[in-house]
Amino acid sequence: MTPVPDCGERSYLGSGKLAGRRAVLVLVPNAAHQSVHENREDITDEEFDHTFRLNMGHYFSLVKAALPHLNPGASIIATAGRPEGRV
Repeated sequence: MTPVPDCGERSYLGSGKLAGRRAVLVLVPNAAHQSVHENREDITDEEFDHTFRLNMGHYFSLVKAALPHLNPGASIIATAGRPEGRV
């Protein structure tokens, strides 16, 4: 599976805005895709793969790219959520 570049990668890493910077102190990857279904059985394999790639792939790509710029004591803040009562 190859992560799809998201707007964070294109905006900051792709344009070289981290080049020459001394450190990243806090990284907060925040992007998500979520489909709402009444039943888990309605989720297709393709939809699951698409959702996983977007929701996890960007975390992996951004953290991997930021690692050389993180000082000791830097933080990576990961968040997650779902609508109440939905699958």
